[in-house]
Amino acid sequence: MGQIKLMRGEESWASDPEADGRIQHFQNARLVNFEGAGHWVHHDQLEAFMAEVEGFLAE
Repeated sequence: MGQIKLMRGEESWASDPEADGRIQHFQNARLVNFEGAGHWVHHDQLEAFMAEVEGFLAE
């Protein structure tokens, strides 16, 4: 199985999973931050979001 990607807009109201420790609950995860995106990354940065999703599905 490929690496789990937690995706987050840097302008989101949600806290950073690395900073608050939530990412530690996943065995094989990395955080992908999107500059210029809020909580709805897929809405604010569709092309970059889809590139990450397609890369994940291709693994």
